[in-house]
Amino acid sequence: MGYPNSSNRPTDLQVENQSFPSFRSDLNKILENLGQFHAGTSRPTYFDNGMMWLDITDSANPILKFYDGTDDITFATFNTSANTVNVSDSSTDVVGDTSPQLGGNLDVNGNSIVSTSNGDINLTPNGTGRIVLGKASVPAVFTGTNLTLDFDTYQNFILTLSSGSNSLANPSTEASNVGQTGVIIFIQPSSSSAGTVSLGTDYETVGAGGLTLSSANNDYDVVPYVIKADNSILLGTPQLNFG
Repeated sequence: MGYPNSSNRPTDLQVENQSFPSFRSDLNKILENLGQFHAGTSRPTYFDNGMMWLDITDSANPILKFYDGTDDITFATFNTSANTVNVSDSSTDVVGDTSPQLGGNLDVNGNSIVSTSNGDINLTPNGTGRIVLGKASVPAVFTGTNLTLDFDTYQNFILTLSSGSNSLANPSTEASNVGQTGVIIFIQPSSSSAGTVSLGTDYETVGAGGLTLSSANNDYDVVPYVIKADNSILLGTPQLNFG
C-alpha cells in the first residue's frame, strides 16, 4: 500500500519561517501524513492527547489507535484483503462482547441462525422463564405411497397403502437423526382389499409383534416412532380406526 516512508515523517506539525522550497517540502510532509492518518510503525513523537494515528506494523491489517496522553488505545483494525473493519469493544462486535444484549428485535434478514461442527443451538431461559415460539412451523410432513421413509427431510408421514402386502423398507437416513420422534399415519385404500404392512429389520415393535392395522376401506391408523440408534427405529402400539 502507499503508506509514507517513515523517514519522510515530519518531526512536528509546525511550518517554520524559511525559504519557499523548504517551506513547500515541510508542508508536503505534513499534508501527506495528515492525509494518511500519521501512518507508521510507531506513534509520532509530536503527538499530544486526543490524537489518532494508523499503526502499519502489519500493513495488511493496519490498526487505528487513539493516544490518551499515556497509552495508545486500539480503536479499529482494518483487513485490507477482506475489505472489512473490526471496531474494538464495540456493541456490534459480539465475538469480543462476553455478555451481548439486543437493543431491539433481531431481524435475520432472510438468513438463518446456524451452528458449525454439528454443534447444538441452545435456548436457555433464566429461572422460571419459558421458550415461547410464535407461529412455529409445523414439522415437515410427507404424504404419498413411498414406504422408504426419508428422516432427513421429514418428521411425520402420511402413507396411503396399496391393497394386499406393503413393505416398510429399511431407510438410510436414521443415523443422523437419532432421538427424532414423530408419527406415521397409515391410510387403507378406498376400495378393494385392505393393505397389510411388513417391516424391514430396522423397525422394532412392542414384543416384536409387528404391526396389525385396521382393515376397512379408508380407515386410518396412527403409529408413533422414535429413532433409538442407527438401524433401530422403535414403533409404538398403533392407535386404530380414527373417525
